[in-house]
Amino acid sequence: MRAVEEARRDWEQARLYFECVTDRDLVDQAIHLVLAAEKRYAYLLKQARQRGIQGLPAHPGDPAGRKVEP
Repeated sequence: MRAVEEARRDWEQARLYFECVTDRDLVDQAIHLVLAAEKRYAYLLKQARQRGIQGLPAHPGDPAGRKVEP
């Protein structure tokens, strides 16, 4: 569960970084950071659900506790 929470924080940080980037040369890098962090978070959410952990969001960006359809 700790890895899921860490991945969520990393994803949020990447999104904040993307929103703050003003240098055109860094926009692509920020996009890649967001996408990579989101993929990792989504993967860990899926793994946690497969292990029976309840109360997790269905997808990154969804509120926690939303019912996940099998």
